[in-house]
Amino acid sequence: MDISFRKLADVKNLLRQKKQEELRLKKEEEFLNYFQLTREPVLGSRVGTVVESYKALVSALGDPTFKDEDGDTEMTSEWSFKSAEGEKYSIYDYKLTDYANVDGPSVEEFRQTTDEYEFSIGSTEYGRGRIGLFIKWLKLKGLDASGGN
Repeated sequence: MDISFRKLADVKNLLRQKKQEELRLKKEEEFLNYFQLTREPVLGSRVGTVVESYKALVSALGDPTFKDEDGDTEMTSEWSFKSAEGEKYSIYDYKLTDYANVDGPSVEEFRQTTDEYEFSIGSTEYGRGRIGLFIKWLKLKGLDASGGN
């Protein structure tokens, strides 16, 4: 009789653990959808960095929402995001290519290499207070991000 109660307790414990894991995964999935790419400009200031290759960013985030093919700006690529609550963030390659840095690689080389660069994370004033959430989101995407300390 004692053995069956222990088995029942073990089964209940396993079911409880499975349910907790399912809830954790659901929350993580919801969080991964918290930030969405947007075409809206961010027009903020630098609040953090992501150290990755261009290819790694495209793999994790998709294609940039902005690309300068003409060399008219000091950045050639930008990913703009908006949170579920309207906060705006961006990741951009400020002065990383030969458009604005004579020692930088060409845009073609920059987009093809697996070399890592320090991309900037920008945010509007409204989003700066919650930059930690954006950093956490980027890390869940497998990116080496920091800032907002």
